[in-house]
Amino acid sequence: ELVLFLVAGFSQMGNSMGCVSSSGRGWPVSLVILVLAGGLGYNQCLACPGLTAGALWFVIGFSVVRAFADIGSCSRFPWGDGQSFDSYQIIKGGFRICTNLFFGGITVAGARSNIPKAGKGTILYFNHSNGLTDPMTVIRASPRMVRFIAKDTLWKMPIIGWLVKSSAAVPIQRKEDQEALTSTVDNTDAFKEISKALDKGYCLGIAPTGNSKMRTFVGGMKPGIALMALDAAFKHLDDSSFSITLVPCGLTYMHSCRWLAEALVIFGEPIEITPRFLRERGVTSDMASSRDAPRAQCLEELMQRVQTQLETITVHVPPPTGASPVQVMEGDFVAIRRGTTAGRLYFDGEPVSI
Repeated sequence: ELVLFLVAGFSQMGNSMGCVSSSGRGWPVSLVILVLAGGLGYNQCLACPGLTAGALWFVIGFSVVRAFADIGSCSRFPWGDGQSFDSYQIIKGGFRICTNLFFGGITVAGARSNIPKAGKGTILYFNHSNGLTDPMTVIRASPRMVRFIAKDTLWKMPIIGWLVKSSAAVPIQRKEDQEALTSTVDNTDAFKEISKALDKGYCLGIAPTGNSKMRTFVGGMKPGIALMALDAAFKHLDDSSFSITLVPCGLTYMHSCRWLAEALVIFGEPIEITPRFLRERGVTSDMASSRDAPRAQCLEELMQRVQTQLETITVHVPPPTGASPVQVMEGDFVAIRRGTTAGRLYFDGEPVSI
Protein backbone atom coordinates (compact mmCIF):
# COMPACT_ATOMS: atom_id res chain seq x y z
CA GLU A 1 0.00 0.00 0.00
CA LEU A 2 2.78 2.41 0.91
CA VAL A 3 4.46 1.96 -2.47
CA LEU A 4 1.17 2.64 -4.23
CA PHE A 5 0.65 5.79 -2.15
CA LEU A 6 4.11 7.07 -3.05
CA VAL A 7 3.53 6.37 -6.75
CA ALA A 8 0.23 8.24 -6.55
CA GLY A 9 1.90 11.13 -4.77
CA PHE A 10 4.71 11.48 -7.28
CA SER A 11 2.20 11.18 -10.11
CA GLN A 12 0.21 14.12 -8.78
CA MET A 13 3.34 16.12 -7.90
CA GLY A 14 4.63 15.66 -11.45
CA ASN A 15 1.29 16.75 -12.86
CA SER A 16 1.20 19.90 -10.71
CA MET A 17 4.78 20.78 -11.70
CA GLY A 18 4.05 20.38 -15.37
CA CYS A 19 6.23 17.26 -15.71
CA VAL A 20 3.12 15.46 -16.99
CA SER A 21 0.97 16.78 -19.80
CA SER A 22 -1.52 19.46 -18.81
CA SER A 23 -4.50 17.26 -19.68
CA GLY A 24 -5.13 16.73 -15.96
CA ARG A 25 -4.54 12.95 -15.97
CA GLY A 26 -2.53 13.11 -12.75
CA TRP A 27 -5.48 13.15 -10.37
CA PRO A 28 -7.43 10.26 -12.02
CA VAL A 29 -4.29 8.12 -12.04
CA SER A 30 -3.65 8.94 -8.39
CA LEU A 31 -7.24 8.16 -7.41
CA VAL A 32 -7.21 4.81 -9.24
CA ILE A 33 -4.02 3.84 -7.42
CA LEU A 34 -5.54 4.90 -4.10
CA VAL A 35 -8.65 2.81 -4.74
CA LEU A 36 -6.38 -0.21 -5.38
CA ALA A 37 -4.50 0.55 -2.17
CA GLY A 38 -7.78 0.80 -0.31
CA GLY A 39 -8.77 -2.60 -1.68
CA LEU A 40 -5.51 -4.10 -0.46
CA GLY A 41 -6.10 -2.53 2.92
CA TYR A 42 -9.56 -4.09 2.97
CA ASN A 43 -8.06 -7.58 2.63
CA GLN A 44 -4.71 -7.26 4.41
CA CYS A 45 -4.93 -4.82 7.30
CA LEU A 46 -5.20 -6.77 10.56
CA ALA A 47 -5.53 -3.78 12.87
CA CYS A 48 -8.88 -2.67 11.43
CA PRO A 49 -11.34 -5.18 9.97
CA GLY A 50 -13.13 -4.94 6.67
CA LEU A 51 -14.34 -1.71 5.20
CA THR A 52 -12.86 0.36 8.04
CA ALA A 53 -9.35 -0.70 7.02
CA GLY A 54 -9.90 0.22 3.38
CA ALA A 55 -11.35 3.61 4.31
CA LEU A 56 -8.48 4.30 6.71
CA TRP A 57 -5.82 3.50 4.11
CA PHE A 58 -7.67 5.56 1.54
CA VAL A 59 -7.76 8.62 3.83
CA ILE A 60 -4.06 8.28 4.71
CA GLY A 61 -3.11 7.78 1.07
CA PHE A 62 -5.21 10.69 -0.11
CA SER A 63 -3.49 12.93 2.46
CA VAL A 64 -0.10 11.82 1.14
CA VAL A 65 -1.18 12.66 -2.40
CA ARG A 66 -2.47 16.06 -1.28
CA ALA A 67 0.87 16.72 0.43
CA PHE A 68 2.83 15.87 -2.72
CA ALA A 69 0.45 18.02 -4.76
CA ASP A 70 0.98 20.91 -2.37
CA ILE A 71 4.76 20.60 -2.68
CA GLY A 72 4.56 20.36 -6.44
CA SER A 73 2.19 23.30 -6.89
CA CYS A 74 4.38 25.71 -4.92
CA SER A 75 6.38 26.53 -8.03
CA ARG A 76 8.60 25.05 -10.69
CA PHE A 77 12.01 23.87 -9.60
CA PRO A 78 13.39 24.97 -7.20
CA TRP A 79 10.48 24.08 -4.96
CA GLY A 80 8.69 26.82 -3.08
CA ASP A 81 8.75 30.57 -3.55
CA GLY A 82 12.36 30.76 -4.68
CA GLN A 83 13.52 31.49 -1.12
CA SER A 84 12.40 28.26 0.55
CA PHE A 85 14.69 25.55 1.88
CA ASP A 86 14.09 21.96 0.77
CA SER A 87 13.77 21.03 4.45
CA TYR A 88 11.02 23.65 4.81
CA GLN A 89 9.09 22.16 1.90
CA ILE A 90 9.34 18.72 3.49
CA ILE A 91 8.06 20.16 6.77
CA LYS A 92 5.24 21.91 4.90
CA GLY A 93 4.26 18.63 3.24
CA GLY A 94 4.20 16.91 6.63
CA PHE A 95 2.10 19.68 8.13
CA ARG A 96 -0.31 19.36 5.23
CA ILE A 97 -0.76 15.67 5.98
CA CYS A 98 -1.38 16.44 9.66
CA THR A 99 -3.90 19.19 8.96
CA ASN A 100 -5.66 17.07 6.31
CA LEU A 101 -6.17 14.33 8.87
CA PHE A 102 -7.14 16.61 11.76
CA PHE A 103 -9.33 19.31 10.21
CA GLY A 104 -12.58 18.74 8.37
CA GLY A 105 -11.57 21.59 6.08
CA ILE A 106 -9.46 24.75 5.97
CA THR A 107 -10.73 27.80 4.11
CA VAL A 108 -8.06 30.32 3.11
CA ALA A 109 -8.81 33.85 1.89
CA GLY A 110 -6.51 36.69 0.80
CA ALA A 111 -3.30 34.66 0.53
CA ARG A 112 -2.52 35.55 -3.08
CA SER A 113 -3.93 39.08 -3.05
CA ASN A 114 -2.56 40.38 0.26
CA ILE A 115 0.78 38.61 0.74
CA PRO A 116 3.54 40.30 -1.31
CA LYS A 117 5.56 38.18 -3.70
CA ALA A 118 8.93 36.73 -2.72
CA GLY A 119 11.65 39.36 -2.49
CA LYS A 120 9.53 41.85 -0.56
CA GLY A 121 10.32 42.24 3.16
CA THR A 122 7.19 41.08 4.97
CA ILE A 123 6.09 40.48 8.55
CA LEU A 124 3.10 38.17 8.83
CA TYR A 125 1.41 38.40 12.23
CA PHE A 126 -1.38 36.21 13.60
CA ASN A 127 -3.55 35.65 16.67
CA HIS A 128 -2.14 32.85 18.80
CA SER A 129 -4.81 30.71 20.44
CA ASN A 130 -4.09 27.09 19.60
CA GLY A 131 -0.48 26.28 20.39
CA LEU A 132 1.67 24.72 17.66
CA THR A 133 -1.43 24.21 15.51
CA ASP A 134 -1.29 27.92 14.65
CA PRO A 135 2.13 27.93 12.92
CA MET A 136 1.27 24.62 11.23
CA THR A 137 -1.87 26.20 9.77
CA VAL A 138 -0.04 29.39 8.75
CA ILE A 139 2.71 27.41 7.00
CA ARG A 140 0.13 25.41 5.08
CA ALA A 141 -1.87 28.49 4.07
CA SER A 142 0.98 30.85 3.11
CA PRO A 143 2.37 30.71 -0.44
CA ARG A 144 5.71 32.03 0.88
CA MET A 145 8.23 30.52 3.25
CA VAL A 146 7.55 31.92 6.72
CA ARG A 147 10.51 32.30 9.08
CA PHE A 148 8.94 32.38 12.51
CA ILE A 149 10.18 34.50 15.38
CA ALA A 150 9.80 32.19 18.37
CA LYS A 151 10.87 31.88 21.98
CA ASP A 152 14.40 30.55 22.28
CA THR A 153 13.37 27.76 24.66
CA LEU A 154 11.84 25.87 21.70
CA TRP A 155 15.34 25.24 20.32
CA LYS A 156 16.08 23.03 23.34
CA MET A 157 13.03 20.77 22.87
CA PRO A 158 13.36 17.42 21.06
CA ILE A 159 11.81 17.22 17.58
CA ILE A 160 10.38 20.75 17.87
CA GLY A 161 13.93 22.08 18.11
CA TRP A 162 14.80 20.38 14.82
CA LEU A 163 11.65 21.77 13.17
CA VAL A 164 12.37 25.38 14.13
CA LYS A 165 16.02 25.08 13.06
CA SER A 166 15.10 23.52 9.72
CA SER A 167 12.54 26.24 9.03
CA ALA A 168 15.11 29.04 9.59
CA ALA A 169 13.21 30.43 12.56
CA VAL A 170 14.73 33.26 14.61
CA PRO A 171 15.11 32.69 18.39
CA ILE A 172 14.12 35.54 20.66
CA GLN A 173 14.36 35.78 24.43
CA ARG A 174 11.27 36.49 26.50
CA LYS A 175 11.37 38.24 29.83
CA GLU A 176 9.27 35.61 31.61
CA ASP A 177 11.52 32.78 30.39
CA GLN A 178 14.75 34.54 31.31
CA GLU A 179 13.49 35.43 34.77
CA ALA A 180 12.88 31.73 35.37
CA LEU A 181 16.48 31.09 34.32
CA THR A 182 17.71 34.03 36.45
CA SER A 183 19.37 35.70 33.46
CA THR A 184 18.87 38.99 31.66
CA VAL A 185 17.11 39.48 28.34
CA ASP A 186 19.38 40.30 25.40
CA ASN A 187 17.82 40.29 21.93
CA THR A 188 20.50 42.36 20.20
CA ASP A 189 21.60 39.49 17.96
CA ALA A 190 17.99 38.51 17.26
CA PHE A 191 17.07 42.00 16.06
CA LYS A 192 20.17 42.05 13.83
CA GLU A 193 19.07 38.77 12.22
CA ILE A 194 15.53 40.10 11.80
CA SER A 195 16.82 43.27 10.16
CA LYS A 196 19.01 41.24 7.77
CA ALA A 197 16.08 38.99 6.87
CA LEU A 198 13.84 41.96 6.05
CA ASP A 199 16.61 43.59 3.99
CA LYS A 200 16.88 40.35 1.97
CA GLY A 201 13.16 40.40 1.30
CA TYR A 202 12.23 37.42 3.48
CA CYS A 203 8.85 36.80 5.11
CA LEU A 204 8.83 36.64 8.91
CA GLY A 205 6.04 35.28 11.09
CA ILE A 206 5.21 36.44 14.61
CA ALA A 207 2.42 36.21 17.17
CA PRO A 208 2.29 39.67 18.82
CA THR A 209 0.38 38.29 21.81
CA GLY A 210 3.31 36.05 22.76
CA ASN A 211 1.91 33.07 24.63
CA SER A 212 -0.82 30.92 23.16
CA LYS A 213 -4.12 31.65 24.94
CA MET A 214 -7.59 30.49 24.01
CA ARG A 215 -9.80 33.56 24.39
CA THR A 216 -12.55 35.41 22.56
CA PHE A 217 -10.72 38.65 21.86
CA VAL A 218 -7.51 40.02 20.40
CA GLY A 219 -5.56 41.63 23.19
CA GLY A 220 -2.32 41.81 25.11
CA MET A 221 -0.23 42.63 22.04
CA LYS A 222 3.45 43.29 22.60
CA PRO A 223 5.16 46.09 20.64
CA GLY A 224 7.93 43.88 19.20
CA ILE A 225 6.33 43.63 15.74
CA ALA A 226 6.09 47.44 15.43
CA LEU A 227 9.63 47.92 16.76
CA MET A 228 10.98 45.53 14.11
CA ALA A 229 9.20 47.27 11.24
CA LEU A 230 10.01 50.80 12.39
CA ASP A 231 13.64 49.93 13.10
CA ALA A 232 14.03 48.51 9.58
CA ALA A 233 12.47 51.65 8.09
CA PHE A 234 14.65 53.91 10.26
CA LYS A 235 17.82 52.26 8.95
CA HIS A 236 16.70 53.24 5.42
CA LEU A 237 15.44 56.70 6.34
CA ASP A 238 16.97 58.29 3.22
CA ASP A 239 15.83 55.52 0.85
CA SER A 240 12.40 56.43 -0.47
CA SER A 241 12.05 53.12 -2.30
CA PHE A 242 12.33 51.00 0.85
CA SER A 243 9.24 49.60 2.55
CA ILE A 244 8.14 46.85 4.92
CA THR A 245 4.77 45.13 4.63
CA LEU A 246 2.84 43.93 7.66
CA VAL A 247 0.14 41.35 6.83
CA PRO A 248 -2.45 40.37 9.47
CA CYS A 249 -3.48 36.72 9.55
CA GLY A 250 -6.69 35.83 11.37
CA LEU A 251 -7.02 32.22 12.56
CA THR A 252 -10.49 31.03 13.54
CA TYR A 253 -11.24 27.48 14.68
CA MET A 254 -14.77 26.13 15.09
CA HIS A 255 -13.25 23.98 17.83
CA SER A 256 -9.69 24.13 19.11
CA CYS A 257 -9.10 20.40 19.57
CA ARG A 258 -12.03 18.49 18.08
CA TRP A 259 -11.29 16.15 15.19
CA LEU A 260 -12.67 17.24 11.78
CA ALA A 261 -13.57 20.73 12.98
CA GLU A 262 -13.42 23.53 10.42
CA ALA A 263 -10.75 26.25 10.31
CA LEU A 264 -10.69 29.64 8.63
CA VAL A 265 -7.53 31.55 7.68
CA ILE A 266 -7.88 35.13 6.45
CA PHE A 267 -4.94 37.25 5.32
CA GLY A 268 -6.12 40.81 5.78
CA GLU A 269 -5.29 44.14 4.18
CA PRO A 270 -1.54 44.80 4.40
CA ILE A 271 0.06 47.75 6.20
CA GLU A 272 2.93 49.46 4.37
CA ILE A 273 5.64 51.08 6.49
CA THR A 274 8.04 53.38 4.63
CA PRO A 275 10.73 55.87 5.67
CA ARG A 276 8.25 58.58 4.66
CA PHE A 277 5.94 57.39 7.45
CA LEU A 278 8.70 58.23 9.94
CA ARG A 279 9.78 61.50 8.34
CA GLU A 280 6.22 62.86 8.25
CA ARG A 281 6.05 62.42 12.02
CA GLY A 282 9.26 64.29 12.69
CA VAL A 283 11.73 61.42 12.91
CA THR A 284 15.29 62.38 11.94
CA SER A 285 18.46 60.35 11.49
CA ASP A 286 19.88 61.48 14.85
CA MET A 287 17.02 59.85 16.80
CA ALA A 288 18.73 56.52 17.41
CA SER A 289 16.54 55.57 20.37
CA SER A 290 13.02 54.24 19.90
CA ARG A 291 12.10 56.18 23.05
CA ASP A 292 12.49 59.56 21.33
CA ALA A 293 9.10 61.27 21.24
CA PRO A 294 8.51 61.13 17.44
CA ARG A 295 9.53 57.47 17.23
CA ALA A 296 7.41 56.64 20.28
CA GLN A 297 4.46 58.32 18.53
CA CYS A 298 5.06 56.18 15.44
CA LEU A 299 5.19 53.07 17.62
CA GLU A 300 1.88 53.86 19.32
CA GLU A 301 0.14 54.68 16.03
CA LEU A 302 1.41 51.55 14.29
CA MET A 303 0.43 49.27 17.18
CA GLN A 304 -3.10 50.66 17.02
CA ARG A 305 -3.30 49.87 13.32
CA VAL A 306 -1.85 46.40 13.86
CA GLN A 307 -4.45 45.64 16.52
CA THR A 308 -7.38 47.04 14.53
CA GLN A 309 -6.47 45.13 11.37
CA LEU A 310 -6.29 41.82 13.22
CA GLU A 311 -9.55 42.42 15.09
CA THR A 312 -11.43 42.77 11.80
CA ILE A 313 -10.48 39.32 10.43
CA THR A 314 -10.87 37.02 13.42
CA VAL A 315 -13.14 36.52 16.41
CA HIS A 316 -13.08 39.58 18.67
CA VAL A 317 -15.59 39.63 21.53
CA PRO A 318 -14.15 41.67 24.45
CA PRO A 319 -15.01 40.88 28.08
CA PRO A 320 -18.49 42.11 29.09
CA THR A 321 -19.16 45.05 31.38
CA GLY A 322 -18.55 44.06 34.99
CA ALA A 323 -16.52 41.03 33.90
CA SER A 324 -15.27 38.52 36.42
CA PRO A 325 -11.51 37.93 36.74
CA VAL A 326 -11.86 34.82 34.56
CA GLN A 327 -13.75 36.76 31.86
CA VAL A 328 -11.10 39.49 31.92
CA MET A 329 -8.54 36.85 30.96
CA GLU A 330 -10.63 34.66 28.63
CA GLY A 331 -13.31 36.99 27.23
CA ASP A 332 -17.01 36.31 26.76
CA PHE A 333 -17.54 32.69 25.69
CA VAL A 334 -21.23 32.95 26.59
CA ALA A 335 -21.69 35.60 23.90
CA ILE A 336 -19.82 33.41 21.41
CA ARG A 337 -22.12 30.44 22.11
CA ARG A 338 -25.23 32.61 21.82
CA GLY A 339 -23.99 34.17 18.61
CA THR A 340 -23.22 30.77 17.11
CA THR A 341 -26.68 29.47 18.02
CA ALA A 342 -28.34 32.58 16.59
CA GLY A 343 -26.34 32.25 13.40
CA ARG A 344 -27.45 28.65 12.93
CA LEU A 345 -31.09 29.61 13.52
CA TYR A 346 -31.17 32.59 11.18
CA PHE A 347 -28.74 31.44 8.51
CA ASP A 348 -29.42 27.72 8.41
CA GLY A 349 -28.21 26.44 5.06
CA GLU A 350 -27.50 29.93 3.72
CA PRO A 351 -23.95 31.05 2.83
CA VAL A 352 -22.72 33.99 4.87
CA SER A 353 -20.09 36.39 3.52
CA ILE A 354 -17.38 37.43 5.92
